[in-house]
Amino acid sequence: MRHVAEKAKVPLEELYTAIGWPLYKKYGHAYDAFKIAITYSPCLYVITDNSQPENVFAGLTIPNPAVIPALTAQISRRLTPQPAKIRADIEVTCFSYDGIDAIKTALLAGEKMSTEQCPIKVKLVAPPLYVVVANTLDKDIGLATVRSGVNKIREVVESFSGELHIKMEVFIPQWMCVLMNSLLWYPSQMTLL
Repeated sequence: MRHVAEKAKVPLEELYTAIGWPLYKKYGHAYDAFKIAITYSPCLYVITDNSQPENVFAGLTIPNPAVIPALTAQISRRLTPQPAKIRADIEVTCFSYDGIDAIKTALLAGEKMSTEQCPIKVKLVAPPLYVVVANTLDKDIGLATVRSGVNKIREVVESFSGELHIKMEVFIPQWMCVLMNSLLWYPSQMTLL
């Protein structure tokens, strides 16, 4: 809000009175209103139309016409969702006659479990270690897709008398980094790992 106030040359308190505080009352928090606004971005510029329920700024008195474009630019820059990288570390072995062909078939079957929202890639680390990776905006869909891919790999490789061992369960690496960084600040908690 401060940056928008500076850009539109409107006092910050006036901007909060006109936009910020009414959004807090209506949505519980202005952040929630801004998330709705970024989801339905075409409705941001329609200020006077109250017929659209997703129009976040309907009914607000905007102090300066330059406020809405500056606010939408800030919202879209700061609240654009970042894709989550989801991965699982697996070990795939097959000592039957089919061997590497069975592993190859299983890994390709796992990649075929991809969806349009969540493409899966299987990467070789060092035989027999593989990483199943997916990038998606919706972490729940991503976790489910990677799990289904790992289950499909297990199903196919076991049909060839092979084995799949999960070295690291499906997880989101960014959260792991945040956890590790928070524990580095508190060395007494390192024993929890």
